[in-house]
Amino acid sequence: MVKLICQKCGNEMREIHEGSKVYWVCDKCGNVVKPKKKKSRKKERKLTKEEQIERFRKLAREKGIPADLIDFESIVDETLTYEENLRRINEELKKHNPELSLEEVDMEQMERDFREHYRKMIIEEFNKDIEEIKKRKTPELEKYFFTLKELVKITVKGDVSGLIVHGEGGLGKTYTVLQTLAELGMKFGSDYVYLSTHITPLELYNLLYKYNDRVVVIDDVEKLLQYEKTIGILKSALWSSVNGKRVITYYTTSNKLEAPEEFVFEGKIILILNKIPKKNKEIIDSLLSRVFSYRLKFTYEERMKIMYEMAKVFNIPFKIVDFLKEKFTPALQDFNFRTLMKLNLIYKYYQANPSQLNGSSWKVIGEKLLEQNTNPILQKVWELVNSSKTVKEQVKEFTRETGMSRRTYFRYKAKLEEMFGKPL
Repeated sequence: MVKLICQKCGNEMREIHEGSKVYWVCDKCGNVVKPKKKKSRKKERKLTKEEQIERFRKLAREKGIPADLIDFESIVDETLTYEENLRRINEELKKHNPELSLEEVDMEQMERDFREHYRKMIIEEFNKDIEEIKKRKTPELEKYFFTLKELVKITVKGDVSGLIVHGEGGLGKTYTVLQTLAELGMKFGSDYVYLSTHITPLELYNLLYKYNDRVVVIDDVEKLLQYEKTIGILKSALWSSVNGKRVITYYTTSNKLEAPEEFVFEGKIILILNKIPKKNKEIIDSLLSRVFSYRLKFTYEERMKIMYEMAKVFNIPFKIVDFLKEKFTPALQDFNFRTLMKLNLIYKYYQANPSQLNGSSWKVIGEKLLEQNTNPILQKVWELVNSSKTVKEQVKEFTRETGMSRRTYFRYKAKLEEMFGKPL
């Protein structure tokens, strides 16, 4: 007899038998405990001899093995499993030709082998491109920014009223825009102005009036587009609505208004953003439709190639770019050209101030700098993607170790694929 103690009141419970059923009742509080039903395990059905023979024949056809080469009826033993009979058939085939086999393809192993081969092939091709860049004396940095430079030229010299450039910080948006203006012979102050600070709608209105005949470059202004009034001013400045003229109006009782309540804007506007704000999406989309809008983005391979080109232009030792390439992980939050410049500053400091670390100080500090900006979840996904595991195995390990869902895994994987510009 099994004795149970009631979990509710601590009293000993009474065992009750009803036919084949057994349960326990607490006479003190009335609690009832019934044993849990055991889940029955369904045995896998054994294939019949006819089913095995049909499966073997199909596999033989797929392998291109002549049907009359194997006497399936005599070889297949109905008392054996499919795997055991498969071994018997393969032994018979070896007598005719040692290279013949009906072994079924291990799809998961094939996937592992393909992933490993594909990864090695990509790495080899990439390293080959890097070596060619190093050997080439003349830098080819311009080709990566060609489209942006042309859009700046078309905006400034053509009939377009404005350009909106957006993309991750540190990829050269501002540098390229200002460099292109300089190449066009434009001078700061007299031909264009550059604004990179917080600005209210009223201040923007005053500035557009003040620099009415120039190119106005406004940099890093995500917060500016949070105001509907600001977006309205920009829309008016970028699109003609009255007799082909771009008329801007601002009605206020504020004594800070330095411009008239209405004026015609005849200049050009170039907005530089890290990202397009999600707030006020509909009216921002309306603003984007009035001008050229261009997203500057580079894959990992493009970024590394650009960095080697930059090393030539700015006299940065290749070993610094090699270090960044070696330590790279797509989980790095700030993998951009500013990172390269920071590493170069660290390197130059220790070149001028040797330390007790025998010349490797810049690497020690540089590695710490990179480590602190690494996303651990994205790093885990990167390690799994870069392993020889199948996708199914990757997801299983990710959910087990992080407690996150399958959907989350693929969301992070999509971020990596965007970084690399191809499926992983």
